Amino acid sequence: MSKASDLARLMTSGSTAIHGEAGVTASGSTGLTTNLQQGLTKAWANFTTLTSFASNDTFNVSSVTDTSAGVSDGNFTNNMSNLNYSGSASAERPALYVAVMSSVINPATDHLTVGNAIGSTNAALDCDHVYFSINGDLA
Repeated sequence: MSKASDLARLMTSGSTAIHGEAGVTASGSTGLTTNLQQGLTKAWANFTTLTSFASNDTFNVSSVTDTSAGVSDGNFTNNMSNLNYSGSASAERPALYVAVMSSVINPATDHLTVGNAIGSTNAALDCDHVYFSINGDLA
C-alpha cells in the first residue's frame, strides 16, 4: 500500500490506535497504544474579557459569552456525550502582578462556564487572556 492510501484508510476508520515508543517487537507483540479518537482535545478557546470581549481563536466552540465580571460561557459546536469530561482553564492579567485562579464551573454537555478570580482575595477578575480545553467523549 502507498502511504496516501494508508492515511486515507486511517482517516475513515473512525477510531485509530497508534503504537507507543516500543512499537512492534520481533516477536510481533506491541507496546502500549494510544487511541487517537479518545486522546484528542475535543474543544478549546483563547479569548479576552478585559477591555473588550473578543474571541481570539477556538476549536469546537460556537461562541463565547461574557456573562459577568470574571465569568464566561463557552458554547460547544458539537456537544459532549455526558458530564464526565475533563476541563481545565487558565487566565492571565500581567499588569496587576497577581495570581489568577481559573476554574471550569457548572459544566454541561453543550457548554461550560469559566470563572476567574484574584487568588489572594477571590474577587472576580476580567483578564487579558482566558484559555480552556476539554477532553472527553463527544456525543
